[in-house]
Order: sequence, then C-alpha cells, then structure tokens
Amino acid sequence: MSLPVGVRTEYLLDAGRSHAIYTALRPVLSEVRRMLGGSLGLVGYRPRTPGSDLLVLAVDAPGMADPPLPNESFQLGSLPSRHQPSVLADLLLSSSLRPRQLLLRSALVVPWADEHGAGMVIVGQTRTTPALPQTTADVVRRMSANVRKTVSTGRRQGAVEINRDLQRAMKEVAAGAVDCADVGGALTTLLRSVQRLFNSDVAYL
Repeated sequence: MSLPVGVRTEYLLDAGRSHAIYTALRPVLSEVRRMLGGSLGLVGYRPRTPGSDLLVLAVDAPGMADPPLPNESFQLGSLPSRHQPSVLADLLLSSSLRPRQLLLRSALVVPWADEHGAGMVIVGQTRTTPALPQTTADVVRRMSANVRKTVSTGRRQGAVEINRDLQRAMKEVAAGAVDCADVGGALTTLLRSVQRLFNSDVAYL
C-alpha cells in the first residue's frame, strides 16, 4: 500500500485529530504489560532529526491518575542501552511540557529502531520491584518486531486520515472563496476549516 498523494512520506507521529499510531499500539502494549505484570507500558520514539525529543507514541496504564500523554516529550533520568534490552531500578521519566515526573521502581526497557528513528518500549512497576517472569526472553523477542510492524501500520493509517482531513479542508476553503462576497467571509471560512482540522478551541489570523 502506497501513501496517498499529498502526504509526506516521512510522516512519523500523530497530528491534528489523528491517533492512528496510538490506537494501533495500544493492544500490543497492553498485552505485553499484562504478561510482565507491570503497572505502566509506554512506547517512546526519537526521530532522526538533530535536537529531537523523546516522544510518547502510546501508553497503557490502567488505574494511573495522570499517565503520560500521546506525543508528550519526556526525558529519562538514566540512559538505557540503545542496542539490547535492559532492566533498570528507579527509572525516572520527566515531562518536558509540564511539571510531571513518574518513577518506575523496576522497568524493562527494550530498544527498537526503524528507518526514521529509534524508539524504546518501557514496561515498569511504580510500587514494587517484581521479579521478571520466565517468559521475559520470549516477550522481548516478540516485542521489538511487533512494535516496529504496528508503528508502520499506524503511520499509513494516520497518513490516510490526515490526507482525508486536508482534502476536506481544502474543498471547504475553495468553496468559501467562490461563495463569499468579501475577503472577510473567505478568511472566516479558512479559519473555521483550520479549527475543525486541528480540533482546536481557537483559530486566528
């Protein structure tokens, strides 16, 4: 399946009202979190762009009052291996956008990468330091492959969704330019289309 015309092929993350990557990853992440007995599962990603932050692609944390948010940038208190899975104690996640920190008493970190950047799957426990089950090795082997495949699928689904929303917005703007009698009316149509496209409370020029 090829990307639709008009969508950038380097599309990496969810944008506007698209949550395709997040939605695609949640079942995979939830299954891994339950198998490992963790209280939080998270998929982070850093695009291959200088200065890029580590971003949340998906999170599964049932019962957590204030979990990390999709597309939220964050920093890690310690640097896990970029080449092999590692188990860390007291892993601190700090949000770059808001005054929020999350301490995992024990965490399994599995690195993965694709042609656009590098990511990691974090499964951790916030209250205790549990022994990892016998099936950990098998879970780790499946985890990286499943995440890469699911992110790729989510990208394509998100690209289709974004392309559809952009095409609809362009048609609305073109129709408004024809129907409106003055510049003010045309600009109002443009701003309303942008507001719906990004699901925002405010749009102004």
